[in-house]
Amino acid sequence: MSGAPNGWGDKRSLIVLAVISAVTYLILVAAARNPRLINIPFAIDRDDPRVVYILRSMASTMKAILMLAFFWIIRGIVDTANGRANGIGVAFLPVVSGLILVTLVVYSIRLKAAAR
Repeated sequence: MSGAPNGWGDKRSLIVLAVISAVTYLILVAAARNPRLINIPFAIDRDDPRVVYILRSMASTMKAILMLAFFWIIRGIVDTANGRANGIGVAFLPVVSGLILVTLVVYSIRLKAAAR
């Protein structure tokens, strides 16, 4: 559980990871275009233009964060395979988790304020 690579996987795993990244991107594009696809844990008027704007902005921000995370993972795999790195690094999980958490908290606050 040290996070250090201890074996080699198939080259196709990079293709699978790129496909998962593309599918995630397309889902978030759909969510940005149709904010009703975004699950919100509290009641809100989804027809309010301010709410629609906030939801679209949140989907776009999450899209950027997740694409950065996928890039970081793929780059880490390639760098490790080429001997330039030893895994994706210890900063990956706290940075990506922190960015996602901060984004969700900030946009939840903005949505609550728009609901009033």
